[in-house]
Amino acid sequence: MTPEGIPATIEGMLRVPKELQQSQIKQSEEIQQLMGYSISQAGDVLDVQMSLKDIYARLSKLEDKNKED
Repeated sequence: MTPEGIPATIEGMLRVPKELQQSQIKQSEEIQQLMGYSISQAGDVLDVQMSLKDIYARLSKLEDKNKED
């Protein structure tokens, strides 16, 4: 190996870990985005469940009122 070729060889050796690190960062960001979506979606599900619970409570009151009349 010539002294001029050493920097090119080192650059090539360092390129692999750098590309791997960039790939891992990108994957980590994508996973975080999916987690954020899942968390917000879970909140939407909870809101719907609470709304349904409220609707069932109102329906139950109406049915009880109709039974009394």
